[in-house]
Amino acid sequence: MTVTTTTIEDRAQAFYNSFFDTATIHLMDVAEGLKQPSKAEIAAYGDTMKTYPIDTALEALQGYGLSKETVYYIALAGGGPAARVRVAVEDGEVVNASLQFQDWFTLWTDAPQQNRELVERYARLVGYFDG
Repeated sequence: MTVTTTTIEDRAQAFYNSFFDTATIHLMDVAEGLKQPSKAEIAAYGDTMKTYPIDTALEALQGYGLSKETVYYIALAGGGPAARVRVAVEDGEVVNASLQFQDWFTLWTDAPQQNRELVERYARLVGYFDG
């Protein structure tokens, strides 16, 4: 039995490639009024694609939903290494906070064993978040 492992980056790229295929890109062009619907799109979405191509294409492109997240960063240390608190806010209230660390040429990384309640408490004390 052969087990194939792929990285999360590989899986993310595969999803990106399958999502932004030629059909999706063409629907985006129709939604922006750059192109006319194809015969396949008219067959798939019916007469509304003929009559209201922009609206129908926009509806076809909708994902699972749209959400807004406002994020603030509280700088704790600069340079290399650097540290910050990443604070997600909804309606002016802290909904998530995490301490992140970064060194030269590395990505921001959450401290793996942090007490989220403690970090959220810190964020509420020192930050003003207008949401």
